[in-house]
Amino acid sequence: MEHIAFQRELTEEILSHDSIFEAYPNFSKDEFAQYPMTLSLAGAFYEEDIVYTYEQYREHLEMMKRFSQMHKNYHIEENKSPAFRHIQILIHEGSWAIVSKEKTPAIHFVIRHPKMREAMENITMPIVEGEEYK
Repeated sequence: MEHIAFQRELTEEILSHDSIFEAYPNFSKDEFAQYPMTLSLAGAFYEEDIVYTYEQYREHLEMMKRFSQMHKNYHIEENKSPAFRHIQILIHEGSWAIVSKEKTPAIHFVIRHPKMREAMENITMPIVEGEEYK
């Protein structure tokens, strides 16, 4: 709960002077059953996965939509072809990028190198998990 409170405060602080853009997967019930989602606790280094039910997942998406309506600097969009499961990419444009594995054990890669960070900022989706490079 401490981590969640911290994230909420941090989000409110960022939104007071800057924007947040977030893409979310919008899975059908069948897709969700095949690949259940877990609560993102990588930043808390929590040692167990907390798996969503489909109903909790849908409620979370609705809460994100309501939050974006209440905060003009919070922008969300549906990611129609999510490339990776349980990977979160956070980018502070011009400063850093963080790639986190959300399932336990949490792993974080912080990218500050200008060219690598720029590549992350300009990544183009869809990258399809499991496809071979040609």
